[in-house]
Amino acid sequence: MINTQSKKKLFATITITLLIASALLSIAPLAQAAPTGTATPNNGPVGTVTTIAGTGASPGGFVELFWLTLAGAKLNETWADGTGNFSCKVTIPAGTVGAKSIIARDDSTGTTGGVTFTIAPEITVTPLSGIPGDVITVTGTGFAATSAITLDLNSTDVTPAPAPVTSALGSFTGTFTIPALYAYGNNTVTATDAGSNTDDIDFVVGATLTLNPVKGASGAVVAVSGRGFDVGPNPVVITVGGIVAKQVTPITTTATGTFAGEIIIPTLTVGAGIVVNASDSTEIAYALFEVDATTVVTVDPVSGAPSSTATVSGTGFTQIAGTAVTVIRYIDSWNIHH
Repeated sequence: MINTQSKKKLFATITITLLIASALLSIAPLAQAAPTGTATPNNGPVGTVTTIAGTGASPGGFVELFWLTLAGAKLNETWADGTGNFSCKVTIPAGTVGAKSIIARDDSTGTTGGVTFTIAPEITVTPLSGIPGDVITVTGTGFAATSAITLDLNSTDVTPAPAPVTSALGSFTGTFTIPALYAYGNNTVTATDAGSNTDDIDFVVGATLTLNPVKGASGAVVAVSGRGFDVGPNPVVITVGGIVAKQVTPITTTATGTFAGEIIIPTLTVGAGIVVNASDSTEIAYALFEVDATTVVTVDPVSGAPSSTATVSGTGFTQIAGTAVTVIRYIDSWNIHH
C-alpha cells in the first residue's frame, strides 16, 4: 500500500506537471491554418485575368499573391475579411504550357498556400487575311520551352526554314508565306510544338483591306486601300458599322485588282471593333475601326419666341473644309445634314 507521505508526494508531482503543461500551452501559439483558394477560371492563355478566392487567412489579415514561388513576381495583394476569406484578380504572366502555382501568403503568420492555374497555348496572326505571296506573322505564348514550332495553313505545311523556336517562357514569333495560287477561302493557321501542344486561329486567304488611321471620330476622313479584288474597273462599296460610307471621290478597282481612296466615317456610337467592309460585288474584305467621338449638335438657346435667333454648332461632321451643312427646322426638332 502507498503510505500517506507517498500519496502527498505523488499528488504534488502531478500538480506541478499540470501547472507546467498549462503554462506551456498558454504561451505556445496554436497552429495557424494555411490559406487555400481557387482560381476562376483555372485555365487559359498567358494574359488571362483570373479571380483568386481564398479562405484560411488571418481575420482582417494582409494577403499577398506570388507567381510560382515567394521569390517570383508579385501578382497582387488584398486584405482578408473578418472570417479570413479573401478575393482579388490577377493577370497570368508569361509562362510555359501546363499547371502553375499561384502562392497566397498570409503576412501575419507567414503561412502559404497554393492555387493552381493551367496555362494553355495561344497564337495570333497579323494580318488576319492575305493573298498568295503575302508574308504573315504568327505570335505564340504558352508553348513548351525552347521547342521548334511547326506552322500549318489548313493541311499545308508552311513552316519557314529555319523553324521558329520558343523562348524559355514558351513564346515565339515566326512568319510564313501564303503559297502561290492558294485558293481563296476561310482557313485555319495552326502552330504545334515538339510536345504536340497546339493552338489554331481563323485566317482568310482573299482580298485585303487596309485603313489609315484605324481610329478616329465620326466625320473623319480615312484612307482605304485594297488588294486581291477582281480585275477592274469595278465600283467598290464600303460600309462602316453597316452604314454605307461616303467616298471623297468614287473608288474603283484597277486592272490589277487593287484600289485606293478616301471615305468619311459616318455618325456612329463611340466604340472599338467596328467592322469596315469593302466589296466589288465579287470579292469582299474587312478591317476594324474604332470610333472615339460621335457627331454632336447643340442649339443655343433651346427655346425662344418666333423670329428669335438661335446658334447651331456641331462637332463630328465631315472633316473637309468648306463642306456645306444644311440645317432643317421642324416644329419640335432640328435636323442637321452634311
